[in-house]
Amino acid sequence: PENIQHILTTCVFAREFWFRILAKFDWQVCTPLRDELSFSEWWRTSVKKIQKDKRKGFNTLVILGAWLLWKHRNACVFEGDRPNLDRLLQAFKDEHHLWCLAGARSLSSLSAGQVFGLG
Repeated sequence: PENIQHILTTCVFAREFWFRILAKFDWQVCTPLRDELSFSEWWRTSVKKIQKDKRKGFNTLVILGAWLLWKHRNACVFEGDRPNLDRLLQAFKDEHHLWCLAGARSLSSLSAGQVFGLG
């Protein structure tokens, strides 16, 4: 069933998105599994696997990724778009840049250009 859990963590599209994003930071071990119980539980478990000095950046990355997955899903449902991982990864790269310009220091400090290899 399509619910928030499915949209953000358990569907194949979402898991591939998270894998591609997290792999850029060598955090692929945090990629959601198909049988995750909840988005919040996945997040809570994953952040514990991240170095303490990188956790704020990880949290910001998760918020940004979840927001973009939600927006992409809404574009598919309400505007007739088709799921497109490359377009979503490009949107992540663009938004990441804007968030860093807007002062998301924890995101910009952990990124150091790694996001720009997406797509």
